[in-house]
Amino acid sequence: MIDIDEKLNVSELLRVYGALLTPHQAEIMRQYYDCDISLFEIASDLDVSRQAVRDVLVRSVKTLKDVDKKLRLIERSSCILDAINAAKEDAKKGNVAAAIERLDDAVALLEE
Repeated sequence: MIDIDEKLNVSELLRVYGALLTPHQAEIMRQYYDCDISLFEIASDLDVSRQAVRDVLVRSVKTLKDVDKKLRLIERSSCILDAINAAKEDAKKGNVAAAIERLDDAVALLEE
């Protein structure tokens, strides 16, 4: 059984990088991770073995994790969002210099 944190992590990877998978891989991933459909049900619908579905899932997850390790889009977007939100808070407090510094940090992350 897969734990909820791993499931959420893979769902996020699928959301960000899913277009890199084949339509077949993406659909199996979506059914399993986003719709909580069992291996047995997916296999029955596709008229393949549970092992075949599992193999697609394992390969697809590995592909998504490998791409994320190289591109780090999820991590970077989270850091950028944090910097922007912190800049907004600094600006609300009237600390313009700190807000500009935070926005510069966000720009630097975008330029990586």
